[in-house]
Amino acid sequence: MSGAILLGQDISSRRLEICNEAGDVLLTVLFKDAIKPVA
Repeated sequence: MSGAILLGQDISSRRLEICNEAGDVLLTVLFKDAIKPVA
């Protein structure tokens, strides 16, 4: 994802899903919420 960000690509629809051992999604983090845009 860092390469996509450096190239200025839109990652707003991408997300990271944190799952338990059974594969159940416990938490979803949107990339747009996890990074700060550079002005």
